Amino acid sequence: MIQSAFVSFLLAISILLQECDIGNLKDLVVTFDVTVKNASARTGFVRIELADVARGSFVKPGKSVSVTSFGGGKFTIIVLDYDPATNAALVKLKSDLEAKLANPSGLSPAEAKALAEQLKTTEDQLVRRTEFAAAGVATCSGTLKPGDPPRDQSVAATATSRGGTWSLQGCP
Repeated sequence: MIQSAFVSFLLAISILLQECDIGNLKDLVVTFDVTVKNASARTGFVRIELADVARGSFVKPGKSVSVTSFGGGKFTIIVLDYDPATNAALVKLKSDLEAKLANPSGLSPAEAKALAEQLKTTEDQLVRRTEFAAAGVATCSGTLKPGDPPRDQSVAATATSRGGTWSLQGCP
């Protein structure tokens, strides 16, 4: 606490005496940027993770998503297909199956069992899509280090999709 106050005091004195200006302090801050551009005709879900920050975003064709970190370190990019029609169809099917199973009168034991199995399969599909385990996922990772002398670092990746299978270019 006392050390921080002393450093702040010295900094304030330096600025007041015009021996140091705020512009020079920006040279001491190193940023680490990871950007993913969606170069496909499909909307994708992009997740960018760094040691101190993470972001997930639905990225429309031609748009980008970026994350800036001050800590650097390991980064990971995950891209998967986002098809609103598929997601909506799975959610509706799950709801319909749950409604049928909520009132099983008129269903034979075999029909109820088949519906329960179909419900389990549908729920599993929704979970897999949520947890990035869907087919067509692209991932890459690397490490951003400040270097010597310290300087800003960036990664600019491009995501493309063919038939729902994603790929990433520009990753180290």
